[in-house]
Amino acid sequence: MGAARGKGGASSLPLWPARDIVLGPVPSAGGSSAPSTCYVFGGRPVWEDGTLTKFRCYSGAVATLKLKQFRRAGNTFTWISEQSLTTAIGLNTYSVAGATLTGVPVLAGDFFAVYSATANFVQFKSPTVSGLEYYATGSDMVTSFTVGVTTAPTVSTQLMCEFTVSVPAKPSVAAVGNIIYLGEPSPTTGTGNSPTTNSYFDEKPWVVPARLETLQVYAGADGYLICFILSPTATGYSSRAFAVGLLSGINNLVAGTDFPIDVLIPAGGLFGYWPTTVATRIDTNTSRLLRILDGTIGTGLWPIATINAFAPSLSSGNPQVKAGFRPTQAISLSTTIIDQSFPTAIPPWFSSTNWSVSSGKAVNSSTGLLNSILYRCIATYDSTVTAYVTFTGATDKFAVVRSPATPGPAAGFGTVGTVDLSTNKIAILNTWDGTSTVPAVKTEKVSTLSPFVVGREYKVDLIRLDNLMTLTVTDTTNSATDSLVFNCWAGGVTVDYTAGRCFGLPGFAVLTGIVNVSRFLFTVPVARPTVLQVGDSITDGSGATSQANGYTGLVKAALSGSAAIAGIGGSGSTYPDKCMEFMVRQFLPQYATLLIGTNDPVYATWQTNIVKTIEYVGMLSGYTTLYIGAVPPQAANNIPEVQMNPYLRANYPGQIMDFDYALTTGRTGLGANLIAGDMYDTLHPNNTGHAAMYTEEQADVPFV
Repeated sequence: MGAARGKGGASSLPLWPARDIVLGPVPSAGGSSAPSTCYVFGGRPVWEDGTLTKFRCYSGAVATLKLKQFRRAGNTFTWISEQSLTTAIGLNTYSVAGATLTGVPVLAGDFFAVYSATANFVQFKSPTVSGLEYYATGSDMVTSFTVGVTTAPTVSTQLMCEFTVSVPAKPSVAAVGNIIYLGEPSPTTGTGNSPTTNSYFDEKPWVVPARLETLQVYAGADGYLICFILSPTATGYSSRAFAVGLLSGINNLVAGTDFPIDVLIPAGGLFGYWPTTVATRIDTNTSRLLRILDGTIGTGLWPIATINAFAPSLSSGNPQVKAGFRPTQAISLSTTIIDQSFPTAIPPWFSSTNWSVSSGKAVNSSTGLLNSILYRCIATYDSTVTAYVTFTGATDKFAVVRSPATPGPAAGFGTVGTVDLSTNKIAILNTWDGTSTVPAVKTEKVSTLSPFVVGREYKVDLIRLDNLMTLTVTDTTNSATDSLVFNCWAGGVTVDYTAGRCFGLPGFAVLTGIVNVSRFLFTVPVARPTVLQVGDSITDGSGATSQANGYTGLVKAALSGSAAIAGIGGSGSTYPDKCMEFMVRQFLPQYATLLIGTNDPVYATWQTNIVKTIEYVGMLSGYTTLYIGAVPPQAANNIPEVQMNPYLRANYPGQIMDFDYALTTGRTGLGANLIAGDMYDTLHPNNTGHAAMYTEEQADVPFV
């Protein structure tokens, strides 16, 4: 921490010491004279409650200056106090201690303004790191004014006025556990190349409250970064903002020195930032899932009061801003990732197309797979999607879905289960590619609950568990249940992906008619598994006679089910690069394993993605320990044995699971020495090979 904690009071917690907040650049005689107008300092609202104790400015003449205080609600500024000060030529200092300033109480979010009818009362110049944006109202405002959403603050100049707000000592917020880092580690060199018109928010909401302790930012020039803490409301988010000064190059910032000491992100909240005046460094090779808000925070005077909704964006480049948060409560995860009702509106943590809320229920206004509600949750593991639906017509057709609109290779693995009142059938459809085309039926049956009753509520579950995908419908009035099952391993030893395997974003859609949905749930079998296992088809168990006989299934059995398997057939290293950080933070497992490379034809791409994936997990040091599988060798491809595995062993010793040794005679790791009896085909181990990989994992890692 950047500031020491004090003692005091009757509080059971130590106190943050009393301190001063200083806003604005140090006044000097440089610059040009400012015209006569009222300037609201929109760049930095006061971020804590306190008392105004000092004001300094430079004046080019004897003049009368009005120092104003405004309180903001949304884009409306309301005048609450002002005091008249007489300036002398040169530097002027007014203070409560010197009896030249009234110490007015200040609330977090207040803005100050200055006005003089006489020109030359203050000097200004082009901004530097201490620059302060302002908004000119054009006259001596004494009541209130509203800033339009298209009116941007002026950032090309800075007024040379300095405000000091004294903050009293107050109880600290206790920290628990280790720091959790969000975002890309920042480089030490490079060119600032991120757009300054976007604001970026981490995709995953926080499970418990946490305190911001560190920021790492690379800036292309001197300037500042505006940071936002979003707190969930019934219909969206409310925001709190603060600015941090940046110097050109790498900036390692700490609480209490470079930004407020008590910045708290609440449970369900999001952290974001806006590089408003200076471009930060972006990583053009990694596509993290971020929520990008264009031109809403970047216009008008910030912070905006409420954010109702904004979509995530998977861009080709994302700013490298690394933030360290320390939880203030012990993290206790639930098997229920979300349990959502719809009292007034579709919350922004859902992607919603042509849905609204009426009488506390989500109601569709159009039909089709793309007119859906999707929960923003990357999920490639065992889980259940649940919707409570009431049908309004005899031809309604409702779909519970896993949309492949997610990073990674799951584009062809979307899943759809339907309940059709016109035929009284329940069905699991063929793989959904994420388009508007409804796939053909994979398997279906006339439901034992038929005929379905219009006006009655049904609970519809789409379940992925090990080999099986199950569509279950329950009549909530009498608890009668019917299920349809598809076995992804039936009839062979390779995974049958033709019905999707339930990869992607969970949600629901309506194919025909109008329905009401009162509740949506997304749950997992294990809240906080001992290990999260990420990889491709080998991790998913392909080549074995069932997922239970795959090496990850054997690990799961050894841990009495406390394991999540997140393998997707055909995956290359772009899958964990984009998804693993999200999944690890979602589960915070004690361990994570990664086996990837069989589907990577370009070594350099694999290496780049592996490094970033390992960095993501490494930022959770103290929560999750990562082990990396050596890529099984291939007789027709020597990239694993010549490049991939030597690189892993050279750079991550002590973290390697020697799968290549386990599958070769003499433990050479060479494709020419593959044990034929361990392989189903040229890529996938059979039951014997998977068992050998499991035995190797037992020897190489401590948790099995």
